[in-house]
Amino acid sequence: MFRIGICDDEKYYRDILNRFCHVFFIRAAQEYECVQFTSAEELLEYSGDKLTILFLDIEMGGLSGVDALKYIKEKQLAWRVVFVSNHLDLRYSTMDITVLAFIDKPVQYLPVSKCLEVAIKENKDNLTVQFNAMRGHISFQVEDIAAIKADGHYTVLVAKDKMEISLNDSITKCGEILKGLQIIRIHKSYMVNAAYIKDWCSSGIVTEDGRVYPLGRKYSKESRKAYDNYVKGLIKERNVHE
Repeated sequence: MFRIGICDDEKYYRDILNRFCHVFFIRAAQEYECVQFTSAEELLEYSGDKLTILFLDIEMGGLSGVDALKYIKEKQLAWRVVFVSNHLDLRYSTMDITVLAFIDKPVQYLPVSKCLEVAIKENKDNLTVQFNAMRGHISFQVEDIAAIKADGHYTVLVAKDKMEISLNDSITKCGEILKGLQIIRIHKSYMVNAAYIKDWCSSGIVTEDGRVYPLGRKYSKESRKAYDNYVKGLIKERNVHE
């Protein structure tokens, strides 16, 4: 089930977004459900199933959409967020894997439909991969993997929620399992998810959770190329304004 959230303190915009989403899914012949919120505070109290995509207004009476984003991520309330705003200066400062796009007010159908198309595609592309763990096989969606680090002949998978799981697979085997996906080898002992790289320097990689991973000289050039290609592809795919 594709779950949509709409958070805006103005009923007029909630109704427009709801109507656009309804038209899109009728045309796509796909089931969906929609949950509406009148404020960021109300959104943060949400306890239902995780939203696939959330249309989030920036300027509301209380907590702003941008300020709410941190808590949305911490509580894992939404998989993708689309900001609805006239603040073009914020458009790139808050972009990451969760923030799919910014669309302008007054809201138009075309950018809304493009956001939904991208979310559907990225949801399908978020493949489930399987590893060998101590008690049998264990499966993860690619976006739930933050990093993988070698531990002797075995490895440790660092999950998005910071949980660490010991694997029986070697880091070479993990590389084979994840070949062609967004997990980048940056060191003989480390792989990181390109989606969670926050900063890049000659000596190390900083991820969104604040961890620092060493960057091996042997892997520096190719890993940077892989990361740049990932970012370019993401930007191109998410250009909902063309």
